[in-house]
Amino acid sequence: KKHGFRGMVIQRVHYAIKKELAGKQQLEFRWRQQDDQRSEIFTHVMPFYNYDVSYTCGPDPKICCEFDFARLVTHKECEWNGV
Repeated sequence: KKHGFRGMVIQRVHYAIKKELAGKQQLEFRWRQQDDQRSEIFTHVMPFYNYDVSYTCGPDPKICCEFDFARLVTHKECEWNGV
């Protein structure tokens, strides 16, 4: 935070931790370092379990696939309903 960041997003978290945070509706929180309790930064953990476009834009892979512009260039079909 002292370098001007107002928030951060974390994607790569073990699925069990994501499941725990999601169950408690705590995917967004203020991160504090143990050695500096005065400094904190808003943090969001991405809730989905995969790292490609089909899963990272939202909970419905069929809709996410429509926004996979790399797929459009390669003319590859979505694996969901042939979109």
